[in-house]
Amino acid sequence: MKLFLDDLRYEPKNWQLVNTVKELEEVFIKNKSKVTHISLDNSLGWGVPQGKTFVDDFINNQWYVDNLWIHSSDFVAVDYMKDQLDVAKKSGVISPNINVKIVSYPDDFE
Repeated sequence: MKLFLDDLRYEPKNWQLVNTVKELEEVFIKNKSKVTHISLDNSLGWGVPQGKTFVDDFINNQWYVDNLWIHSSDFVAVDYMKDQLDVAKKSGVISPNINVKIVSYPDDFE
């Protein structure tokens, strides 16, 4: 199962769209053993949790997924998410085996 967090873009083929961090967390927790990929946007609208919130929750809960991608066009948030995940991996808070990468939508999904 591949989860695609975004409020504006369409999900790539073979990905499941989730529009909010709350929805992403609910689907992820319910299907942890089936989820192989998560791709995150950050900017999800005014006054709602952003992709960065999911990254913080992911680290704090020590969750695991094989591939955690970031496809946001918010460069400051991208740097934050990538840095937080890299530090958590290096310090052993989350698995060092998680493939964290910055991807370009839609090119890297085809």
